[in-house]
Amino acid sequence: MRNNSVDFLRGVAILIMVAANSYPYIFPALPCPMMLRVIFSTAAPIFIFLSGVSLRLSEENGKSILNTIQRIFQILFFAVLIDVAIWNIMPFYTMDVLYLISFSLFTMLFLRRLPDFYALLVFAFSFSLTLFFAQNYNFKLIEIPAFEADQNYIILDAIKHIFIDGWFPVFPWLGIPILGYYSAKYRILLSKYLNFILICGILGLSSFLFFTLGGTFSFNLPRINYMEIFYPVTLPFWIYMIGIFLVVIYFKVKNSFSHNYIGLLGTYSLAVYFFHALLLQFYVPIFDFENHHYSFFGYFLIIASLFLLVFSYVSLLYILVKKTGKKFPVVKFLLGI
Repeated sequence: MRNNSVDFLRGVAILIMVAANSYPYIFPALPCPMMLRVIFSTAAPIFIFLSGVSLRLSEENGKSILNTIQRIFQILFFAVLIDVAIWNIMPFYTMDVLYLISFSLFTMLFLRRLPDFYALLVFAFSFSLTLFFAQNYNFKLIEIPAFEADQNYIILDAIKHIFIDGWFPVFPWLGIPILGYYSAKYRILLSKYLNFILICGILGLSSFLFFTLGGTFSFNLPRINYMEIFYPVTLPFWIYMIGIFLVVIYFKVKNSFSHNYIGLLGTYSLAVYFFHALLLQFYVPIFDFENHHYSFFGYFLIIASLFLLVFSYVSLLYILVKKTGKKFPVVKFLLGI
């Protein structure tokens, strides 16, 4: 049985992600308001945290390890497909979020068989490296065209991107799905302290907003026009993420959301991620931003059209799944469902 709150929260994260990823295409030279940058920066942490939650819930629902491995390879397949077929860049180089999730889930298959103490060590190790690797972070991320990897494709650079300064490097992001997995594993214990968890989460979020928007902490510069403030992850942003996770844990354990269209986005999150990449590459440029200047009202109209297309696509997937049931597994694998 699916957790409706997990699907709903993942669906919300996807909607924020669509808006965030479209911003640099619509406003390539316009500074983004600080509060909007903060909102944009909530999507990835939620998405990655819930990948660990979903792994634990799928285990409890009887999903076999072979099915889990198949899902990991499906995520990895789409990571490579998006890089090569849509962005026309070398795979396994810039470390997009799907690479991180597949790597994290594969790591969790080993960690879950060990005493929980080892997972805690990995999380602590990942957390402790935040400040160290932030000093070694390189904002320049040169994308190499697909099938043109000669002397430009340097293995050491690829390894550095994977672990330190890709879009979503292993350190420190690996610790987040681990946190999600064990928050789901011990949700019965956490349910005794839900109100306290919610209060702490709100305090964490409020503290971050108070000190950052008040100027105590400075935001990271945009990275290639992408406005999220976790390039790289800093200690203040860890406080913000912990606040997000505590609020997510509250709603996940409560499971008070009913199944709805936003939850449907979360159910087919991989398919939606692929579809949104298609929209960014082939639909958004139709508006010709080089020769036209768009206001924020125009931005929201474009975002509304993106949302409409995404919801229409998900509705088609829902009808397809309902009519075919467990038939055509290869087709569903290739659709990301």
